Amino acid sequence: MGVVSLILGIVGVVLAILAFVPSIVFFNWISGIVGLVGVVLGILGLSGAQKGVATVGLIISAVVLVFAVLRLIGLF
Repeated sequence: MGVVSLILGIVGVVLAILAFVPSIVFFNWISGIVGLVGVVLGILGLSGAQKGVATVGLIISAVVLVFAVLRLIGLF
C-alpha cells in the first residue's frame, strides 16, 4: 500500500502542476481525488513492512490534497 501511495502522490503532483494551466483546470478535481486516495492508502500502508515508503507517500499525497483544496476554493 505504501508504494501505491507514493506513486499516487507523484502522479498527484504532476496533475496539480498541470492544473495551473488555465485551459485544463479540471485537473484540480482529479489531483484532489488522487491525493485523497493516496492519503488513505498511505495511512493503511503504515501498518505494513515498508513504513518509510508509506510515510513519504502519505506526506506527498497530503501536500497534493492541500494544494488541490486551496486551489479549488480560490485561495491559490
